[in-house]
Amino acid sequence: MERPIFKPLGTPTDELDTPSLVVELDALEHNLNTVHTFFQQAPAKLRPMVSTHCCPTLAHKQLAAGGTVDGIAVMTLGQAEVFAAYGCRDITIANSVVTSAKLRRLCALARQVDITVVADHPTQLQRMAQAAQDQTISLRVLVQLYADDRQSGNTPGAEAVAMAQAIQQLPSLTFAGISAAPVPMDASSARADVESMARQQLQQLAEARVALESAGIGVQVVSVGETTLYEEAARTDGVTEVMAGMYALLDAHYAPYWPQLQPAAHVLTTVTSRPEPGLAITDAGQKAVGIDLGLPQVTSQSGIETTGLSAEHCRLRLDASAQPAVSTGQKLWLRPWDLGTCTNLYDFMWVVRQGKIETSWPVAARGQYR
Repeated sequence: MERPIFKPLGTPTDELDTPSLVVELDALEHNLNTVHTFFQQAPAKLRPMVSTHCCPTLAHKQLAAGGTVDGIAVMTLGQAEVFAAYGCRDITIANSVVTSAKLRRLCALARQVDITVVADHPTQLQRMAQAAQDQTISLRVLVQLYADDRQSGNTPGAEAVAMAQAIQQLPSLTFAGISAAPVPMDASSARADVESMARQQLQQLAEARVALESAGIGVQVVSVGETTLYEEAARTDGVTEVMAGMYALLDAHYAPYWPQLQPAAHVLTTVTSRPEPGLAITDAGQKAVGIDLGLPQVTSQSGIETTGLSAEHCRLRLDASAQPAVSTGQKLWLRPWDLGTCTNLYDFMWVVRQGKIETSWPVAARGQYR
């Protein structure tokens, strides 16, 4: 595990070695204040999706900002175990837990903190019920509704009702409500299409709740993983919680959807080579920024475009407007396209204010895929 080389408080950010993941506190605090103040007044409350940053210190700042359900969401059991060890007491795992080994760990964790899991198939219910019965506990379960790509989930009508009824028939499980994952989107997704799909999903949630209540099934939780239209989701009739996480640090992918927020996380990189005019190479490649969903953006200087990343290097194209001239040894700022894949590459993030180091925070849940 990489550990931060000690830097006295107040050290200029430019003195950090590179590549480094850096969080600007002023921007982070602005984002937390903007989003959490909204949720303090909204009918639904926020459940921060902390898998986007994997940082317990940041998770606690989100919970302390108000407007939440006093709990977090993660994507893996391993992440849940880490955040529980760091004091988070209410955790939703927004993913399927299926294998026997994971179910034993899940039940052990449920003895320590309040755990809610999602399920979309009767076989999952049977496996969870047997594991919970063996350890004499009860598990809270959300029925997951499908996303448009149908990678998982139930239809909002008969399938969802049948799943809820199946949960009610298993004494070691408790039906908690329904959940919908975020609308799938990538670099090519048009904003209008994403917003249209998100609204369709919110309508499906409303229909599912009506179908369940018409069948005599009470619905305590209606949860939606809607980060794009979080304001509209929070005001949708019947929605009780919104799982959103990227708002805190804001990457290049989501920035166009949230003009009221500020990018708070960047990767500091150094120009290591100027092999020819119009070309620069830096030391922040795929292992430092991630490239799965899109290329990072240079934010510290205009006239520079990222054209590709190898494992250890970033390739930049410089046009005539790039002023001042880019030189070897110069440091630049990159805004990652997808912070979820970027933060997972670091053991810690530097926390700075107005260009000076204040502290570092461990990315303690990085690499917890299981």
